[in-house]
Amino acid sequence: MNTTLEQQINEETEVTPTEAPKNPNPKFTRGELGKAKRAFAKAGQPDASEEVRKKWLAEMKEANVAVMEFSSSRLAKAIKGEITVSELRK
Repeated sequence: MNTTLEQQINEETEVTPTEAPKNPNPKFTRGELGKAKRAFAKAGQPDASEEVRKKWLAEMKEANVAVMEFSSSRLAKAIKGEITVSELRK
């Protein structure tokens, strides 16, 4: 006699884990969005859309760059291509 309350698992009822999607739409703080907006303005692109700024922030997050630790002027240099992301981390 089985006295456990757990459901018996067999091949038909087994739950297979699936891989979660890689954060397709990451959330950014108001501060991060504001810093990106200032950085794009200083880089000579004041009309950059919010979508472009969010895409750039996602790239920075993927590269493990903490945007809030840098000035918007330094970030603008990275946007313009004057420095690379690896130089930004130094």
